[in-house]
Amino acid sequence: MYSDTPTGELIVKFDVDGVITKIEKIFMNCIDGDMEKYTDKEGQDLAEEVCEVTNLAYKNRRDLLVPREDNISQKMEDIRNFLEEREGKEVKIIISTSRKGIDQNELEKSLESMGIDNYDEVRIEYDKWKDCDILIEDNPHQIKTFLDEGLDKKAYHVRNKCSKMVYGDRSDIYETGRCKKVGGFVDIVKGLKDMEFEKYSRELPLKA
Repeated sequence: MYSDTPTGELIVKFDVDGVITKIEKIFMNCIDGDMEKYTDKEGQDLAEEVCEVTNLAYKNRRDLLVPREDNISQKMEDIRNFLEEREGKEVKIIISTSRKGIDQNELEKSLESMGIDNYDEVRIEYDKWKDCDILIEDNPHQIKTFLDEGLDKKAYHVRNKCSKMVYGDRSDIYETGRCKKVGGFVDIVKGLKDMEFEKYSRELPLKA
């Protein structure tokens, strides 16, 4: 759908649930902490119901939304600035979600309510792995597909409890060395810096 990415840009996608927001906390807010009827659900069934339930917060109860961490907007800007300085390219930040049942306007209002306004575009799309250079995600299936597209791409798995409930550990993806497991946005910048240091180190001539 989005195949018009200019070659002179670096495209960074941030997922909404689990990366921008603390999705497990929002879910508990929406059900008032009553988990009893969800205890027998597993995997994709649970994921779909979590999204259906938490649409309440994205649509008209934005007081129930919980940002993943403080100052997300500034931390996104730090990532943008670091990449622009290092790569010499314009960085485009896209907020992407495959969430059903909300539209772009509702998502933009939700982001605004959490103080997040420095992105370039919002996309509601199933294939979040398409047309980007760096994917910051919590869904292993999206990460795997993205990495399989090309080894030069970089993925960050942002850990959260909800993903672990749905997908388990998925060490086959997260422990391959192709995907960096991080706890938050500061770790993403650190990961980018470490990646550059490793690249530079490999290019140094060996001492006699």
